[in-house]
Amino acid sequence: MWDAITAAIKAVGEKYVIPLSLAVVVAIGAIIVLPEDYWMILKIGKVAFCIFVVGIVFLISVLITKIINVMNEFLVYSSNERFYRQQYEKHAQENLRNLWESVDALSSQDRKLLLRFVKNGNKPYTDGFHHFYGYDSLLESDWVVSTVIEEATTHVKKRQYKLREDIYQYLKYSLEKTGKISNFEISEE
Repeated sequence: MWDAITAAIKAVGEKYVIPLSLAVVVAIGAIIVLPEDYWMILKIGKVAFCIFVVGIVFLISVLITKIINVMNEFLVYSSNERFYRQQYEKHAQENLRNLWESVDALSSQDRKLLLRFVKNGNKPYTDGFHHFYGYDSLLESDWVVSTVIEEATTHVKKRQYKLREDIYQYLKYSLEKTGKISNFEISEE
């Protein structure tokens, strides 16, 4: 039994050297400072009183240490979260500036079409099947996906266009956060 107690004290002592040392010092100080006829010493004896004081001071010091560690972790976490949020916002602003410059490079007609896609929830734009656009047109760019549809009644083929989902989400985010999708005002006429 004494071996088990000794092993437990040794294990606790190795892990909690400072709180245990503090507890022993406080217990010895309590024995020295308190009178011999202190009610608790008379009731349980000096050794039991010393063990009791060591246990209480040890538990309080470990609890205080844990509270301080949790508070430090929280402060570090909130500091890191704030830093990463600022980095994210900075990166998002840079991406928006790049996006706006790309939109600015489009023709007036393509900017209006782009705004239309964003405002109508990226609903498809339908145009004639044999209509060809210039190589620099929005509808021929990699920002847009398209498919061919055939009307059931007339069997006329038409092409449907809509923005790629990632482009649509960027533009939608830009419109919601800043109220614009370009460095310049785009009229919807």
